[in-house]
Amino acid sequence: MLALLLGLLPATTPQNDVLVILLDDVGKDLLAVYDGPDPAYTPNIDMLASEGRVYDRAYANPLCAPSRACLATGRYSFRTGIGATPGPFAPFTLDPAEQCIPEFIAPGENIAFQYFSKWHLVHSDGIDDTDRHPYDACFYERFFGHMGNIGSESSLPGTDHYFWRAVDLTEEGPEVSILNAYAADNFTETFWSTSICKDQLVQRLNGLDPTRRAVTIWAPVAPHAPFQAPPVTLVSAETAASLPPPPAIAPVGQERPYALAMLEALDSVIGEALDEIAEDRLAQTTIILMGDNGTSQRVVHPTLDPDHAKTTLYELGIGVPLIVVGPTVESRGSRDDALVHIVDVPATIYDLMGSGSYAGGEDSVSFYNTFVFNAPGLRSTVFAERFDPNGMSPDASIRAVVGPRYKLIVSEGTEQDGEELYDLELDPDETNNLLLDQLTSAEREGYRTLRIELRRLLERSDSFCDGADGSLAACPCGNAGDADSGCDLQQSTGGVRLEFEAQQTSPLNRATMLGSGFPSTSTPASIVIRAPHLDDAAPVVFGDGLRCVGLPLARISATIASGGVSTHTFGHGSMAGVGTTFYQLWFRNVPVMFCDPAAAFNLSNGRVLVW
Repeated sequence: MLALLLGLLPATTPQNDVLVILLDDVGKDLLAVYDGPDPAYTPNIDMLASEGRVYDRAYANPLCAPSRACLATGRYSFRTGIGATPGPFAPFTLDPAEQCIPEFIAPGENIAFQYFSKWHLVHSDGIDDTDRHPYDACFYERFFGHMGNIGSESSLPGTDHYFWRAVDLTEEGPEVSILNAYAADNFTETFWSTSICKDQLVQRLNGLDPTRRAVTIWAPVAPHAPFQAPPVTLVSAETAASLPPPPAIAPVGQERPYALAMLEALDSVIGEALDEIAEDRLAQTTIILMGDNGTSQRVVHPTLDPDHAKTTLYELGIGVPLIVVGPTVESRGSRDDALVHIVDVPATIYDLMGSGSYAGGEDSVSFYNTFVFNAPGLRSTVFAERFDPNGMSPDASIRAVVGPRYKLIVSEGTEQDGEELYDLELDPDETNNLLLDQLTSAEREGYRTLRIELRRLLERSDSFCDGADGSLAACPCGNAGDADSGCDLQQSTGGVRLEFEAQQTSPLNRATMLGSGFPSTSTPASIVIRAPHLDDAAPVVFGDGLRCVGLPLARISATIASGGVSTHTFGHGSMAGVGTTFYQLWFRNVPVMFCDPAAAFNLSNGRVLVW
């Protein structure tokens, strides 16, 4: 039916709806469209791929909840505080102050925002009052499903895909039902959670006023654990015969065939939804089918490394399927190697639904133009992470930046602290950490680019005395540098930039800053100067630059800039005390200078640190 409808519509249908299908624990390795080894039987997903655009380099975070927070807000996890799965020992909730899709996608327009199946942005135990969260925090007008993973609520022990707690939420409040196939001795679609949530989606989507547009998120839980035989009506006779009848649970070590059967059943349910959604509604709907993380370690094919699967920052853990299909897709049956992240979905929905300037999460980069106009993607890198515990001060983190060819993984506070660099073109399985050997010039440049991008993303200090804030208009020779840099050098490097790289509070209060943009033809002395406040008057002309920090000054962390870069690690010291401190980088610029031959020195921009 979908192919027929697509054939009847022009590629520039003026009215768009959006249906996001968020696959749970489905890595690319489980799908035939990505040439996975012994994949699940998924004819409907294959059909979507043949009628749409398949993305080969789409990414998410390595765990469900952090990816869902990115999808909800358009913001990375380190901004929302959700870097791990909320659980009973570390309950955490997406802050209602965060803006979600219904709040910034075409506000005020007649659009229905609805969400079905797994929410997972709170820790729900069935006791605490979290059932209103999809409405109170994110303003979805209808929600139907389960607040966390199947089987996670302590108030209802023993739950699974046939015995679960369903929350039906509207503005008036939640209604809770306990659906129990065991009591009815009925292990069919009547009680299977994935089917019931699909039925609710179809019913409510078809029940909308036809003049209302719709943004619908459908996050079916299958094939997420518990790995359990699905209804036999949803799989082939061969698959049904290969497993014990439902509700059989997979024995330890035999999870893969159960997960493949559950994915096959989910594919059947997707096919049912496409057949049951009203033709007029489906005809104007762009479908975005995407995974939330890689495949479970217990499910990956024996030829693949389970230690690189879900929960890890390797490609098996964060590389996910992404297919876009519908009337807006220009080249059907095409493939795209643009870098895309799940955080980009909100901006893309906005381009499909909204008008004017996007005002959602700052990390979301629309990939609308890639499937509507066959344009290149806008990203040069993607970022993924996990950290623990949830919140703004994690004890441990693993973060990755992926570029067109190279990938950097940085671990802090873990058993394997350090950095890994991989050449994904030559080493797609990530078996050879390039940092264990001498880097080539290309590898070194790739590493430098990814490291700078990681620092830029995690920047936790404000820049001052730079082109961006307008305070360099008074550079003594009219030599204003680039944004976030100090006054320019005669070598025209754009000025020296001081960046915040890291801060450690335990066991010692220490920080690391990095200066870059020194002329490669010289090795100037480089000294961090520190002050308790900014200069009370205008910035002081100081050599060929401006000194914006006030008095008294302290000079700390002297070094020689090598290769255009200087690194400074230092403690805040007794002079700085606790609170806000201001830093600049002073450096010699011999033998070339702008204005002051006697001084022959310059300064970087400044940085603010709170100790």
